[in-house]
Amino acid sequence: MPERTPVPERIILAFAPVVVLGLVNGLYNESLHGYSASLFWLLDATHFVVLPALALVYLHRRGPGWAALGLARPAPHAPLRRFLLQTTLVTLAYAGSYEIPAAIGWALYDWPVPAFGYGQALPAPGPGRLLGALYLAASAAFAEELAFRAAPWAYLRRRVPEHGRRLWIYTLTAGPLFGLIHWENGLPELVATTSLGVAACLLYARIENIWPFMSAHLLVDVFELG
Repeated sequence: MPERTPVPERIILAFAPVVVLGLVNGLYNESLHGYSASLFWLLDATHFVVLPALALVYLHRRGPGWAALGLARPAPHAPLRRFLLQTTLVTLAYAGSYEIPAAIGWALYDWPVPAFGYGQALPAPGPGRLLGALYLAASAAFAEELAFRAAPWAYLRRRVPEHGRRLWIYTLTAGPLFGLIHWENGLPELVATTSLGVAACLLYARIENIWPFMSAHLLVDVFELG
């Protein structure tokens, strides 16, 4: 990225590869896993760990810094209770905004069950499966919360001065975009994840601390992977 690129655009460009891979991985995940499980996990780690980590390194050196992405260190003597309350609130919001639309959607629509899901890529029940589920949940929480929650808000804070207009733009773009990366799982899943994305945007714009969102995302995904 050229150094003359303005800081707001650097934020978006840094996380663009994560977003693009999220939109297209439904086209190749099943076939790639069938061809080579090793390649599947290598590309997954690149998508959800390496690329967002490189984006953070770049923005730490050339961009606004990690604090702009909600990754500021807790203030000295910051109450743990606040973090736990925020995490509980976000977890309940995530679970409710996802589970209710998903249950209604699958009940109303005779949509075919996806042929492939991340749960099918996990090992047989045992310690390996637990570790795999924890990896999938943690890596998705890390990459997706930064790319679809923190980065768009950090960009809009610098480009849209008026808070109300900024919130509308943020919610109506980042929320549905988060839903779109789950398109391969069927219409009910797309609707449910869009609902979750909108709820997450509304909460993040108020809290502006990404840690409770990563924690909630991890908890919800571990539960879903079972």
